Amino acid sequence: MKMAERHYHKLGFAVVDRHKTESYDIECTKAGRRLCIEVKGTRTTGNQIVLTSNEVKLPYRRGLVIELCVVHSIRVAGSKTLKTTGGTLVRYENWQPRDHDLRPISFICELAKS
Repeated sequence: MKMAERHYHKLGFAVVDRHKTESYDIECTKAGRRLCIEVKGTRTTGNQIVLTSNEVKLPYRRGLVIELCVVHSIRVAGSKTLKTTGGTLVRYENWQPRDHDLRPISFICELAKS
C-alpha cells in the first residue's frame, strides 16, 4: 500500500488510508476529484489476483470512481518478521471487474440444520 500511496501523492493527490473503515484501501482527492483505490500486492507477475466479494461489488456503488493498483513481483525476506522489497505498480484507471476474466474460486455454503 505504501508504494501506491507514494504514487498518488506524486500525482498531486491528497492520500488517506481507508482500509480499516471502507471496502477499498486508499482515498485520493485532488481539485474536487475523488478516487477510491483498491491495492493488491503479489509476489507473482500480477496476471491474476484474488478479490473478495466486496471488492467485486465496489465499482458498482453509486458515485465512486475506482482504480485498481496491482503491485507485482514483490520480494519477501525473513522468517519471523517479513520484509518486503521491490515490486512494480500497475494502475488500472476506472477499474471494472467485468472488463476482465472474473471467475469464482470458492463459495460459502450455509448448511441447514439437520
